[in-house]
Amino acid sequence: MLTYERVSESSNFPSRLRNKLRSETQIVTQKDIGDGPTTEIECPSCSNKLATWTEAQLRSADEGSTIFYCCTQCRQRWKQDN
Repeated sequence: MLTYERVSESSNFPSRLRNKLRSETQIVTQKDIGDGPTTEIECPSCSNKLATWTEAQLRSADEGSTIFYCCTQCRQRWKQDN
């Protein structure tokens, strides 16, 4: 006896609320972290005083951005939540 299973996705049933709650995710790559403007901040790994930085919105729009730093000397990466 054959059995069939019907699979549906939420995109098959449009909803104004579902579309409102849908969000896009920003992809942060190694290239984004290593290249960018510089700032004076101490590296937690080697104590170098210069790092490049970039920011990304990782949470909802009513919360602050996350700042990503990359040491110009040892290439250590770390983040700071605002």
